[in-house]
Amino acid sequence: MRVEVPELLTVEEVSEITRVPKSTLANWAADADRGRSAFGPPHIQLSPRKRVWAKADVVAWIEQKRGQ
Repeated sequence: MRVEVPELLTVEEVSEITRVPKSTLANWAADADRGRSAFGPPHIQLSPRKRVWAKADVVAWIEQKRGQ
């Protein structure tokens, strides 16, 4: 059985796409990890020092913000 894996983006790539600073993305992700209300796109915590974002989630987040 083959599992479909989403295209994953680094913080640098998400920052480039969204024009949001890397430090802000990191702060939003840390808030989400602590159970706080998070503003940014959802991330995946691969290890204590590595976060990635699914491209589809980033695009959906941008589209949601565009519609507000």
